[in-house]
Amino acid sequence: MSKAEDNPIIERDLLRALLENLPDVIFFKDLNFRFVRFSRSTAEQARASMLTTYRAAHPLAQPEDLPEHLGSPERFAEYLIGKTDADVFSEERARSSHQDEQRIISTGEPLVNHLKHTNETDGRARWRLTTKMPWRDETGNIIGIFGISRDITAQKEAEARLEAVHKRMVDNARLLGEADLAAEVLHNVGNILNSANVSCTLMIDKVKASKSTSLSKVASLLTNERDRCGEYLTSDPRGRMIPYYLSNLADQLAVEQVSLLNELSSLHTHMVHIAQYVASQRPAAPNQRHFEEANLVQLVEDALSLYAGELEQARIGVRKEFEPAPAVVTDRHKVLQILINLIGNAKGGLAPSSRPDKWLQIGISCRADNFVAIEVVDNGVGLSEELVAGIFSQGFETNQNSYGGGLHRSALAAADVRGSLKAESKGPGQGARFTLLLPRDNPVSVADEEQK
Repeated sequence: MSKAEDNPIIERDLLRALLENLPDVIFFKDLNFRFVRFSRSTAEQARASMLTTYRAAHPLAQPEDLPEHLGSPERFAEYLIGKTDADVFSEERARSSHQDEQRIISTGEPLVNHLKHTNETDGRARWRLTTKMPWRDETGNIIGIFGISRDITAQKEAEARLEAVHKRMVDNARLLGEADLAAEVLHNVGNILNSANVSCTLMIDKVKASKSTSLSKVASLLTNERDRCGEYLTSDPRGRMIPYYLSNLADQLAVEQVSLLNELSSLHTHMVHIAQYVASQRPAAPNQRHFEEANLVQLVEDALSLYAGELEQARIGVRKEFEPAPAVVTDRHKVLQILINLIGNAKGGLAPSSRPDKWLQIGISCRADNFVAIEVVDNGVGLSEELVAGIFSQGFETNQNSYGGGLHRSALAAADVRGSLKAESKGPGQGARFTLLLPRDNPVSVADEEQK
């Protein structure tokens, strides 16, 4: 019995399922850029574009007046075969697409995750994330192009709205004389929301790609053969494959479940942290502290997780040097905020650097004076002596893409938990080192200490 992937019938069914159900645009074109095969979504978008153009030219036309090829999705799918983008889409979109595809055919180089902004026939601006590849025959000759495109207009519009809201909030905070605080709150909450958004996106993608939808196909096969189910499962070549297929599917679904649970746990952690951070900014909270035993390694890992995607995208390596250290008695939330700011500042110091080997190092070590040190070191643009001297001052900021943001409040938070924060640098281009010192023990509460 042949494997599933070697069975042309199953291969055909898999391709059909992909083209019929995936919401993204999928297409195959020949060397003349004419559609050869495409997904249902491709035909639906092309038909919608042509309908808009037709109705603009014939505002009084009734549904029965539509040209035959626009009358139904099925007729349009037949019509689309052999057509080019210029036949169905806006001039701008067709021209942009044609230029990309000419380049792919002439060079053989693919176009991967390319962000495109075009104006459609309905006048609306749209954003798409597109990947196109050369289509080659068995001998390696290019015979056309195939690709996939995802409409991310809603996401880009949401980002624009969030940016507008962010700007209004910052402007209002400046009018109230609280720009520094507002910027830090938005920055920290934004970092957490970015990580939460990554978790949500991963879960959405995993659910969309889930193999669970394949169960309906197996159920349909068994339903069709219910009158001879035993014979079908033991004698029919396709039926004999079902137990093996279900076994593999069960293993894949178990892996999916573990992955989704991990992402949900991460998302829950992010949401709890947002609630804690917002609560800590209330007017009644400035002098309140909650001391408890805290695992510094876990706090560092939590802070790093909020920047994981940004650090990876910026190709910044992360080094960890954790010595065995006891749990410390401190305000866990304040320490976490300090670490978030230090990692964010290190990333800011690395962003403008032209070094090819950018790295950020975090170390934990015990000192003889009953303090634990957490060091955040980077090989970024560094600091001059003057900048080191004033970096913890209120309102200090070197530039938009470097160290400075939130360090004044971080130094205050360090003092609030009986610790300290120090900055060091050998000069411009030599990176920077920030050291947070925390006492191993603290009073259980401020009230207890004040009564002594």
